[in-house]
Amino acid sequence: MILRKVAGQNILLIILCIVLLLPRSAVSEEVIFSLSGSNTVGAKLAPALVIGYLKSVGAEAINIEPSATNNNESVIRARLLSDNGLYQLISVHLAAHGSSTGFKALNSEVADIAMSSRQIKPKEVKRLQRFGDLKAIGAEHIIAIDGLAIIVHRDNKLQTLSKTLLAKIFSGEINNWQQLGGADTAINRYARDDQSGTWDTFKKLVLGKVPLDKSAERFESNAELSRRVSTDLYGIGFVPLAAVGQAKVLSVSDDQTRAMRPQQINVATEDYPLARRLYLYTRPDVDNPHILHFIDYVMARQGQTVVEDIGFISQNIIAVKQPIVRGAPDNYNELIRRAQRLSVNFYFSPGSSKLDTKAYRDLLRLEHYFAREQSGDEVWLVGFSDQKSSPALESLLARHRALKVKNKLHGKVENIQPVMSVGAFMPIANNADDAAKMKNGRVEVWLSSAQ
Repeated sequence: MILRKVAGQNILLIILCIVLLLPRSAVSEEVIFSLSGSNTVGAKLAPALVIGYLKSVGAEAINIEPSATNNNESVIRARLLSDNGLYQLISVHLAAHGSSTGFKALNSEVADIAMSSRQIKPKEVKRLQRFGDLKAIGAEHIIAIDGLAIIVHRDNKLQTLSKTLLAKIFSGEINNWQQLGGADTAINRYARDDQSGTWDTFKKLVLGKVPLDKSAERFESNAELSRRVSTDLYGIGFVPLAAVGQAKVLSVSDDQTRAMRPQQINVATEDYPLARRLYLYTRPDVDNPHILHFIDYVMARQGQTVVEDIGFISQNIIAVKQPIVRGAPDNYNELIRRAQRLSVNFYFSPGSSKLDTKAYRDLLRLEHYFAREQSGDEVWLVGFSDQKSSPALESLLARHRALKVKNKLHGKVENIQPVMSVGAFMPIANNADDAAKMKNGRVEVWLSSAQ
């Protein structure tokens, strides 16, 4: 009996060795899922998240194999011990040619996950509606916050630009650095290509309906665009924060708002005028366990730490001391003096009192944050409003939004204080822009030591 058992173990070991030594073509390989879309997400972030996920499930011999014919495509291969005790070769395929290509790949069913650096467009939602609602919580996954960085050469003396001036620069209305206080030299514009979600975001947040100047040089790669600006004293461009490289980053202001640099707290709360969300989209009815577990990994603290490591802004909550705001209501500045602001803002769906998809995840993050900290600090919720017909209405709406968040946290977070309303004070977006002013209707979260 013992000899038979030993012999059986030896046979199993021999089989395992043969499987591992066979050429890949001789061993079955399972593609566990595929991602397609945004270069911003797909260049570094998605591969790092996939590798992190594979490690979390015990995969070994993980290897990235770039495509021999396309720099923006790769296959990540690994081996995973299966239930029968044998190793299974598994792989994840990535193609990063721009956000719109991800939705096309999802529609044609050649990809399981669409990577996007912008929210899905209404026409894409309609095209994919046979799969369900792609804007539902189970389909739209906000995986990181990014800030579009406006970049120039390090020797450029410019420090700040408004969105209005940016639009004039990239449309060609301003075409000489002398018009901005610089040298009498033509401005060289660098922009992402039409397939890019980064381009879509820039067009939406900055250009609007104004066309890009035809002289602008277009790029499929963020890294290549950044390299070009960093070597051109008279160049200007825009890239995600993680792709700034050796270029210089400018502060940006919206109309009626303060100029801000894309610092962590400003981007995490989406106060920064060019902050944006990065997304993964899956079919609402997805039942592939690897996809479901991958999304859970990405959204959890461990995956968000990978987001930080790559250079984007994670959704892991931190507390940050903030400076006094000139002209702010006394009770708000008093709160600033004795409290720290958490790196999360709660936002609402357009024209609705319903929290958006990110907010529901943030409610869980906030609950987990306080469960870890167990500090006993007081929690303050501060409501803001976009501009309305009267200050009284603005104050009422801001208070309603703060109460909405408080009710969602009831029984889950302790020491929540009476909500504070500051109305339409301190807008972070242009109130004349319907698409942007929804950011002004927000709720901030602050912590102060119990008195």
